[in-house]
Amino acid sequence: MNRIFALTGGLLTLLFLGGFNLQATGISRMDSLVSFTNGEVTIEFNLDTGFWDCWLSGEKVIHHAYGAILAAPPESPPSGTETFKPGYTRTCNFRQVSDSVGRGTEAIFSHTNGPDSLDLVLRLTIYDGQKLIAAQIELINLTDQDQVVKELHPLETSSHWGGAIYLGSNPTDCVVLENAYISWWTCNLSQVTDGFNSTSHWNNIIYNRASNLGLLNGFLTQKRGENIIRLGYSSANQPLPGQLGFADYSANSRTGRITLAPGDSLISDKLI
Repeated sequence: MNRIFALTGGLLTLLFLGGFNLQATGISRMDSLVSFTNGEVTIEFNLDTGFWDCWLSGEKVIHHAYGAILAAPPESPPSGTETFKPGYTRTCNFRQVSDSVGRGTEAIFSHTNGPDSLDLVLRLTIYDGQKLIAAQIELINLTDQDQVVKELHPLETSSHWGGAIYLGSNPTDCVVLENAYISWWTCNLSQVTDGFNSTSHWNNIIYNRASNLGLLNGFLTQKRGENIIRLGYSSANQPLPGQLGFADYSANSRTGRITLAPGDSLISDKLI
């Protein structure tokens, strides 16, 4: 049986605990900040803002990340909805998971905006003994009409919202391996320069030649449609003083035009 507990408001509610050791799983809360760790990877989610940060071995690698969707009723222009959208009430549940990646702890961050809304569920998982994160975004249609879903973004950062991905001290020390759309197209190894923009299908690899650090981004499945990873760097758009990072990052499950009926839900492919 999965072992689950929930954080709502200022209360800690235990559900189906069955021996779940809070201290051993590294889960804690201070005011609106919920954090969990496996000793190598630490995630901190702000229930007030909907943004989250990540540290690897004590170094911040993700700042002000969020999830997003692009959807609208039929015949209406698609509009974006993000986890930091004002008006959301956010709660958090945890559960232990065991899947093809390994055993770990999944945090389920639910975002609700009343009985007639598009609710979002962001799932972040860290695995025992592994330096990786899994991310998925789920859309729940609580409106009284169909919604046409075009995109699901399990992980995104934006210079406009003060976010960034960090890998070493300077992104211009990095090269990016970009995957082509189909197997007989050439993959690219691109040198990062100021003003750099990258589009890669299914996955990419960022490697910092100076620090010898690498970051692999990839979707485990392709069930929802065409998965794309975009990356951008500009020295002029940096959220943290004295730090240079990839301020624009987007992992996007492009679903095309999936119609979601009232009461139904749709979850993205899993990003690692």
